Amino acid sequence: MSVQEEANRLRHSAVFLDRDGVLNEEKGTWLRSWDEWEWISGAFEALGFLGTRRASQAAMGMKAFERGQLTAEQLETVLELQRRQVRMRKAFGWGDPGFGPVPWILVATNQSGVGRRVVTREEVEEVHVRLRVSLAQAGIVLSGIEVCYHVPDDACECRKPKPGLLLQAARRLGIDLGRSFTIGDARRDIEAGAAAGTRTVLVKTGKGAKEAAGMAKWPRRPDYVADDLLQAAVWINGLREAWLSGEGPA
Repeated sequence: MSVQEEANRLRHSAVFLDRDGVLNEEKGTWLRSWDEWEWISGAFEALGFLGTRRASQAAMGMKAFERGQLTAEQLETVLELQRRQVRMRKAFGWGDPGFGPVPWILVATNQSGVGRRVVTREEVEEVHVRLRVSLAQAGIVLSGIEVCYHVPDDACECRKPKPGLLLQAARRLGIDLGRSFTIGDARRDIEAGAAAGTRTVLVKTGKGAKEAAGMAKWPRRPDYVADDLLQAAVWINGLREAWLSGEGPA
């Protein structure tokens, strides 16, 4: 596959994120308002890594390193990705110094609190509006927030671990699932992502550390295990660059 063909595939790729325990701290109660939202450390910065072009990521990496959110090794990975992009830009004559396809970023979340009548759909949607606005103010666009409001007994097709949320987003946006990623803190996220045909990442925030302890018994294990979303973002960007340069796995 040529570089341009790979770049076209990556322009139609996505990163699907679970919400609670990946983006915001999971407190054991249903989130009812934006005032209760608490970003997991490094999660906001991780979305910046995933949703901005390489030219911006080196500066963001330096800031994250200074705040202690990236190790020296992780920072070097970020800087090497930018150096590789510059070399490729010169080799292929790309004029834009920020060239590099950016994935769609989507949230895919089970919110059965609505089906259980613990929270209202309007409350969940208001939180998601505020989430979009908060990210947009930093130049980060959420391409979709896919929500399942059902309870397990509803036997729907959208509740994770079933892949319905991811598949409906893929149909709507024309997403190349083979070049996409699913990130979550639970086995059901990994199973949903694998069933949809994406690569999967388990983060050890939220329930992730406890879930990882029993991972050896899972029928489908994640492609990568990260301490948090920021580390996951660095790994994902590295794999995307490897694909773009023809060095990555099929």
